[in-house]
Amino acid sequence: MDLQMKADICFDQNEPFICDTYAKQITGENFNDWKRNLLIVLNFEKHSFVLTQPRPPTPAIDAPDRDFVALERWDNSNLSAMCYIRASMSNVLQKQHEEHQTARQIMDNLEEMFGEQTIQAKTDAIKGLMNCRQKVGTPIKEHMMKVMAYLSEAQTNGAEIDSATQLVMVFQTLSKDFDLFQASYNLNRNEMSLTKLMKELQAFENIFKGSGSKAEANNQQPGELRRSGRIIREPDRYMFNGEVFEAESIEHEDPATYKEAMEDVD
Repeated sequence: MDLQMKADICFDQNEPFICDTYAKQITGENFNDWKRNLLIVLNFEKHSFVLTQPRPPTPAIDAPDRDFVALERWDNSNLSAMCYIRASMSNVLQKQHEEHQTARQIMDNLEEMFGEQTIQAKTDAIKGLMNCRQKVGTPIKEHMMKVMAYLSEAQTNGAEIDSATQLVMVFQTLSKDFDLFQASYNLNRNEMSLTKLMKELQAFENIFKGSGSKAEANNQQPGELRRSGRIIREPDRYMFNGEVFEAESIEHEDPATYKEAMEDVD
């Protein structure tokens, strides 16, 4: 059975989700979207590990059964991944890659052919994030959705950003209205996902909205959040895959208490 026939069988026997998600052929212009959809399919089918893990060595005759099972699983997943990739190629690209023996080899070659788009997309997303600043009056949910979109685009195109760094980068984009929230976060050293952070920021935003905002702020206990002085933020610098990205510098006064924060808003 040739690879194209195997691919046709894969598409016929699996969920309609596969066909709907992975119907378009790869071209130079849609490489990033094509790759994203490929990873969705391979993750769904539990074949994506062959793109990052090498083929296990051939076991000795007296090797444990688990070694033979691991090798068979890798070979089957590699064949399936190659089928999905080739089934979405033009005839010309199929011909160019018919000698490759692994899905990883095909993907590496496609990265060389079309990967400049991925690098540029990653660079644009990181620069966009580093220079993104919340405007006064912009709802925090709207701002966070924009920031999370930048992060998603950067990671999709190869940027490795751990959770702690993501939170730092998000805080750098917030307006001074959220300085007290950031001070509380730093003091308590909380750990949270971006989705939870957005909900916490929305709750903080709602406290200071409306006619009762100032009264509510004065009832807070500001002791553990008290701080003063002029904060001058140096340009934020981050390195991704050997590239240094620098944001614009920002400086502003931090309010000392909740009450002062409310007076600044007024």
